Amino acid sequence: MRKTALLYDKNESIFNWTIKNPKQDTFLAKFKSRNEAIEYLITKNEEIYIDVFNKKGFIEGEIVIFHNEKNNKILLIPNTMDNDNGQYEDFCAEFGIDYLTFAKSDDLNEIRRKLHNIKFIEGDSFDKWFLTQTEIIRKDKKYYISGYANDKILRNELDKLLKFEQIIENKSKKIEKIKNNRNNKNNVSFFIDTKEVNNNSKKENNLKKNDTLIDFNPENSETIILDKEFLNEKNNIDVQHKKQKNKKSRITVAIFSIFLILLILSIIALGIIWYINPDLFIVTK
Repeated sequence: MRKTALLYDKNESIFNWTIKNPKQDTFLAKFKSRNEAIEYLITKNEEIYIDVFNKKGFIEGEIVIFHNEKNNKILLIPNTMDNDNGQYEDFCAEFGIDYLTFAKSDDLNEIRRKLHNIKFIEGDSFDKWFLTQTEIIRKDKKYYISGYANDKILRNELDKLLKFEQIIENKSKKIEKIKNNRNNKNNVSFFIDTKEVNNNSKKENNLKKNDTLIDFNPENSETIILDKEFLNEKNNIDVQHKKQKNKKSRITVAIFSIFLILLILSIIALGIIWYINPDLFIVTK
């Protein structure tokens, strides 16, 4: 991995931000903004550690560029010298870096398209310049993530967990409410108040519907009218019960009839045998 710097050149009126080693006179390129300079380095497909200076000549932070050749993804790990007053967040926003995932807001192809439409001053060729930059040992990505950034990531994960738990709790309450509603319906007692009609009428079993449904919930003693669907369902159940009862009665009668027929046939058979050979029924001592 190579290390370089992004410096502010007071002598330039337009292209103030310069990519160069502070200890060297040569430079790679000059740009109007710091973000354009960083995006230029991103397109070179090299892993670079960059000290980012401010206009006052002090290091404001660092950006480490990592490339994933397998999926063509870019990873930029930022760090700031001062994390108070939202400086870290502002720093990330300037360079289009997600401070939780360290991903660039634009992909590599989009960055390359943007560079075709901007103006900048080129210095040394990249290959020549890159070899002159300070070579440093590449460490694991986690090494470059600051403690402040880790805290932000941890808080975000905790917030997600809390939101998830809240969603689960809300769904559990809804399910419990549905169960309670079903239990209340099952615990309702039905009372049917009927009036007798003329006993001599052909429709002796016809009841005048003046029936009520009573809710015995102590907090809500409202009485509602029992609808026709309930009465129809009740009548259907009564009819089915009568059919089953009649069916059982018919089966019982049939079994008794068969038994009686067998008994009669047995008696007739014994009579015929006695008539043919009475000696069979004589008991010898």
